[in-house]
Amino acid sequence: MKFGLAIIICIILAYVLGLFLPWWSIAIAGFITALFFQKRPFFCFLQASIGVSILWFGLSIFQSLQNENLLTEKIGALFGITKGAPIALPIIIGILGGFIAGLGGLIGGFLFYKKPLNP
Repeated sequence: MKFGLAIIICIILAYVLGLFLPWWSIAIAGFITALFFQKRPFFCFLQASIGVSILWFGLSIFQSLQNENLLTEKIGALFGITKGAPIALPIIIGILGGFIAGLGGLIGGFLFYKKPLNP
């Protein structure tokens, strides 16, 4: 329950920060979400990564459908992605955005994570 709520809050926070700040503000969203929920660092990475991956994938699909995949096909041709797969570029965008936000979440998770005293 808390994990899903953390993902939803990360999506909302990343979207709002993205309206006013540069693209790397998704790392700040992951960091803030990790500080707020204070889980193990791996779960902080996972919640930020999943949230922003969903957000960026959805936004890139929305933008791509507005111009009938024209820009996606041209950028895909620049990177050598096949012309018949316009979904490949939004998947890559989602993965990269998720990784960057996940690193922000990982930093936030390590900041206040308390290891047990017994090894």
